[in-house]
Amino acid sequence: MPDTSILYFIESYLQPANSAMMMLGIKNYSLEHLMPKKWRNHWTSCATDEEARERDIKLLTLGNLAIIPQALNASIRDGDWSTKKVGKGEDKPGLQKCAAGLITMHDVLEKDVWNEETIDDRAEWLYKNAKSIWHINLPSDYEGLKGSSITKSEAEKDDSVPNNNLADDDIHQFEKVIGKSLKKLKKQTYVTNDGKDIYHLRISKKYNRGSNYQYWYRFEPKSDGPENGYENTYSAFFLADDAKVTIIPSELIMQNFSNLGSTPSSDGKPKYYHIFIRSVEDGKFSLILREPASDVDVTKYTYKLE
Repeated sequence: MPDTSILYFIESYLQPANSAMMMLGIKNYSLEHLMPKKWRNHWTSCATDEEARERDIKLLTLGNLAIIPQALNASIRDGDWSTKKVGKGEDKPGLQKCAAGLITMHDVLEKDVWNEETIDDRAEWLYKNAKSIWHINLPSDYEGLKGSSITKSEAEKDDSVPNNNLADDDIHQFEKVIGKSLKKLKKQTYVTNDGKDIYHLRISKKYNRGSNYQYWYRFEPKSDGPENGYENTYSAFFLADDAKVTIIPSELIMQNFSNLGSTPSSDGKPKYYHIFIRSVEDGKFSLILREPASDVDVTKYTYKLE
């Protein structure tokens, strides 16, 4: 569903029946980036190139998007936050005038600053309302758009949490797939007997998503990334309900960190990344990435377990 449609339906849902404001047809609304794509011209700079890249991705997410019935003038659209809100006189109105009456913009227009944190806050608010409209049923252990930590003890005792332990039979079947014997290095990490390859194993049940379904895993850079002394490092994601395993080079996942959701640690850096492998048409599977990146077809990495 396009972003404009999502915001339009949320706004329509939130508007009270006795509201003095009447919703226009969806074609009468323009999609506006609250933090503009050209933020480098008038907004506070980022401390590092990595933070700038993260911002470029964040501003494309739903929390930074708004529908307004009147498109902003270019000089307002790319201005700083104060200019975007107030505008430049009657001929060049800002959001306070163009978005007046829209419930999805009430809290936005009260903000003195607009940044990554406020984008996340709004995304969480939109997500909660979207759940009420479309009856979204994410797994109870899913951590939302902003994320909150799951403790190690919770992950080990709760079968609904991804990364639960693999059985010995799972390991034996996996050995048949790769054609090599394995020895355990540490929890859920195995190396081939020839010492060349290392595999980080994860397992998940499936979660239904309409006509499709997906699996959810965690990828922790410190424990799932490449390790010295091995020629190849792989992340093996067991698709429990399909009796299949998707074996992806860990470097491929790391190359897509900027397009994956993550849960932060206490210092604000990603503690682990969220891996979603979704079933698509004709028995194919894709690694789901955030827009504007395209999903990665991982069917060629997916094997049937005997």
